[in-house]
Amino acid sequence: MRLSLLLLLCVCGYSWAHQTFVWMCLQQCGFTPKQITAHIEEVEQHSNIIDGVVFEQYTLNEDGKLQNLSYANVGPVLGGLGIKNYATLGTHPNFSGFLKRVRKVLANPQPFITSAIREARLHNYTGLAVEWLPTGQPYGTQEDLNNFVSFLRNFTTQAHAAHLNVIVHMLGVGDSVLFSDPRRLAASGVDAVVTLTTYTASTRSYDQLVRKYTRTIGTKQLAVALSKYSGAKITNTTMSPAETKRRLKEADMAGVRAIEVWLLPLKNWYWEELKTWSQK
Repeated sequence: MRLSLLLLLCVCGYSWAHQTFVWMCLQQCGFTPKQITAHIEEVEQHSNIIDGVVFEQYTLNEDGKLQNLSYANVGPVLGGLGIKNYATLGTHPNFSGFLKRVRKVLANPQPFITSAIREARLHNYTGLAVEWLPTGQPYGTQEDLNNFVSFLRNFTTQAHAAHLNVIVHMLGVGDSVLFSDPRRLAASGVDAVVTLTTYTASTRSYDQLVRKYTRTIGTKQLAVALSKYSGAKITNTTMSPAETKRRLKEADMAGVRAIEVWLLPLKNWYWEELKTWSQK
């Protein structure tokens, strides 16, 4: 299940129109080097309608320090093709002890921030995506939220100074205190807040969430997450073309400017829908 907190963004100061970001899952999803190469070729083929690619690359170790997962190093390849690329700073594949590891970062954030920016410069990433995933851990406290917002503000300020963008992937209020106040996450100055709860298989819930997030986050920073599946698991059935079209239309009607699609590869009909979206 790819439920997460991710900071995902466009170029600093960029004026958003209709933008499309796609998610490239690497070895975490069991893809082989051959399949990953095919996904890169797919992205290149559709690069005229893609505004960025998000991919897994880093996690938090038990000491709350940045750790390279040693997955396929796709960032420089995408950059060489002229495609904006965003490496995730996640907590996968070891989801245990989530809050404990996050608190270690929040208690002393500068080493983490310095390491992340150094890695981004080394590999010429466009930006970084904070994707901290809670799985059945303690909900957290108001102090955790305060510290998280402060971290995002500090991290974004330093990332922007280094000409990097920051994205946050956000779960629901009931998943962690870190997601309990979308307005504060947006006010931290991050370039975008990606709402992963919109992966929902429920049409009604999707519509309600899109409308809610346009109010609480605002269309300037909101990026609605879409799943090619009916839900957030790769074992779910594929979402139909009709429902995919309907969800894109609902996002457009709500004033949403950016979407993030999970995950590659996508069928030809899906790319046609994204082409229509990008040209509006």
